[in-house]
Amino acid sequence: MIEQTSDVWRVLRARDSEQPADPAAVSVLEAVYDAFRRRDPRLLTPWVDAERTVWRIAPGAPWSGTYIGRAGLATLGAAMRTYFTGALEPRTFLRVGDHTVVEGVLVGTRPDGTEIAIPATHVARVAAGRLLELEVWLDAAVVRNALELS
Repeated sequence: MIEQTSDVWRVLRARDSEQPADPAAVSVLEAVYDAFRRRDPRLLTPWVDAERTVWRIAPGAPWSGTYIGRAGLATLGAAMRTYFTGALEPRTFLRVGDHTVVEGVLVGTRPDGTEIAIPATHVARVAAGRLLELEVWLDAAVVRNALELS
């Protein structure tokens, strides 16, 4: 688990230690992102622990917080749908230590029909074919602008 904001930046900025992502971790993460794109939580069953997978959204998004397991994910999804419906389109997968860093774009549609695109970085821990932890990092100013929040 990444304990502090400074730790995440250390992980994300450790470019000298980055390596190609573990193919098994990439497969798990791609399946998770596909389930979100399809809006079908049943597709998550093989990849997440219903009671223990941790979803952390860094400060800056209106839905920031820590959510645990399936119930937490349902709460997170409901909070996000207040502002938009969409999913991450991953662009780059890198291994930094025991984490997989995913850089991509959160794309979706606001309730008024306006399309949005927000750059995002996910820091994930995958082990034994399961997602254990996913931390989402977004630029607060970009989120506020995309969602037209003051």
